[in-house]
Amino acid sequence: MRALLLTNPKAGTGRGVPEAIALSDALRADGMSVNVLQVGEAATRLLESPAMQRADALVVMGGDGTLHHAADLAIETGLPLYHYPMGNENLFAREFGHSRAHERVIRTIRARNVLRADAGMANGTSFVIMASVGIDAGIVHRVARGRKKAIGHRSYVLPGIAEVLRPTLPRLTIRVDGESLCKGLRGTAVIANSRRYGVDLDPARHAKVDDGLLDVVVYPAGSALAMARWLLLSRYGKHLNAKGLLYATGRDISIETTPEQSPVQVDGEAPGVSAGDKWPAGPKARTPLRVELMPSVLPVLIPPDTERE
Repeated sequence: MRALLLTNPKAGTGRGVPEAIALSDALRADGMSVNVLQVGEAATRLLESPAMQRADALVVMGGDGTLHHAADLAIETGLPLYHYPMGNENLFAREFGHSRAHERVIRTIRARNVLRADAGMANGTSFVIMASVGIDAGIVHRVARGRKKAIGHRSYVLPGIAEVLRPTLPRLTIRVDGESLCKGLRGTAVIANSRRYGVDLDPARHAKVDDGLLDVVVYPAGSALAMARWLLLSRYGKHLNAKGLLYATGRDISIETTPEQSPVQVDGEAPGVSAGDKWPAGPKARTPLRVELMPSVLPVLIPPDTERE
């Protein structure tokens, strides 16, 4: 069998290269052919690479940001992927039971149990976990504009404080499959393909990656304090039954904000936003937001001993 390793050298606070070497050695010792490529290669070069065309599995070594950018390769080529988790949250790996244990990687590749997961398209950018508008998108944009190196949990502290002082809580007008969900409601909206979310907040705990639907969660909040209450409820799984929360499912979601445009984040990334950039961001990273479901487009390798809910 042939495995293609797509690595992020900056992942795991610089452990990307030694981890890639160790995993390559383990796969080769099991009799597999291994090719290693680094992130940052032009997508067209990767798609045309003989290693990509001959591979049986794509192992993405990095965090959710690395996985986010690599998912398009799996969608385009049909190559089933495995997330070797080396990031802060590793939401994708947690969803599918992926880990860094070499034996688990080997058994998963050889078992060839493939699940066809859904994905979403947000203003022309694909996502596999979630997209959102509101206070979390505000933090993501602040981190992206101030980013100078690989980020860890501490990278979010100062942007988080700045967001509390000047929270991004726009007035939201949302339509789901053509039906109005809310109009002019101030707060934060999350469009989830997965039940997983950062720091175990998990707004859409009923979401499934292969049910042909996206889950929409709206937290009504006019202040950072009100939003903090929702986050606390979410942390302990008490938000879904709380008064005021809006929850819907659908395949085509639109969000407009007033009185001005608002930041959009996808899979914890601010599309097209780089260090030093000023607001407003490009059209992919701000409202109005149009999200469409792409059903069963992402092939994912499932470990043979994983029982998914």
